[in-house]
Amino acid sequence: MSSASATTRPDLPDDGYYNPTFETLDAMAANPAAAALAYYLYKSGKRQRVTQFRRAHGRAPSEADLRSHAATQTDEVLRSYLARAGQILNAVGETAIAEAEPHILRRALQGRNWASFWVSLAATFVFTGILAAVVGIAAIMGFGLPISFSVGPELAR
Repeated sequence: MSSASATTRPDLPDDGYYNPTFETLDAMAANPAAAALAYYLYKSGKRQRVTQFRRAHGRAPSEADLRSHAATQTDEVLRSYLARAGQILNAVGETAIAEAEPHILRRALQGRNWASFWVSLAATFVFTGILAAVVGIAAIMGFGLPISFSVGPELAR
């Protein structure tokens, strides 16, 4: 962003300073949810720093103090926010799965299997009928397997 356009934005200071932390996190993150959560962690840390600064100095931090904090957010620090965000998202996902699992199992075992049983049974009968028809037509047309059975003398009685 050029400094000329930066000064026209009402959310930027007159000197055009812009903190690119979110964009950096977004570029480093595997997904937007992790970037947003990592940015929340960054902002939460910044809020704690402001609170501690007020206690220590009896005043709000200046713009220079806040910029100093932003300057300390190295790639390593931002990666730690992303790693923590990933851990939080994994924990949320595992919790959601654990909460949904009993419901999923209960629905699977509610007796809905009979519908699929009857469909499978009907399909088996249809397949068997088609197979019998093919074998019957092959027998009528003279096709068959060259197998002969002989009965031994002990079975002939």
